[in-house]
Amino acid sequence: MKKKFRPLSLQNTATRYKPRPALRESPSRMSMGHTGKFIIIETTYPNLASAKKLGEILLTKKLAACVQFFSINSMYCWEKKIEKNREILVSIKSANSLYPEIEKIIKEHHSYEIPQILVNSLNQGSKPYFDWIDSNLKRGK
Repeated sequence: MKKKFRPLSLQNTATRYKPRPALRESPSRMSMGHTGKFIIIETTYPNLASAKKLGEILLTKKLAACVQFFSINSMYCWEKKIEKNREILVSIKSANSLYPEIEKIIKEHHSYEIPQILVNSLNQGSKPYFDWIDSNLKRGK
């Protein structure tokens, strides 16, 4: 009697399956307890020098734990014209409670009439990373 052909993928799946290591952190290492406490603020600057100046101010005052700079190409409408410029996107990791101070500093040190200031609330992430952010920010807010 001939054996029926079974594709390899269906043969002994239970014995052949070996779980892969988790790519994400285990739930115990993820934090939901910091929901809304931490934020990422995004703004743009016309050049790296002015963006780095902002970064230095925020880090020195302990208003940010990390400031990152990305070179981008932007297109936007301004005064009824389409503008195309190279800009620096600045990503600022901080605490929600420090946002009013950060917004004030961005506006004081910005050359744009209406600077982009966007806030993203971090609702979930790595607990060790959130702890690190927290340890690098000023207290009392």
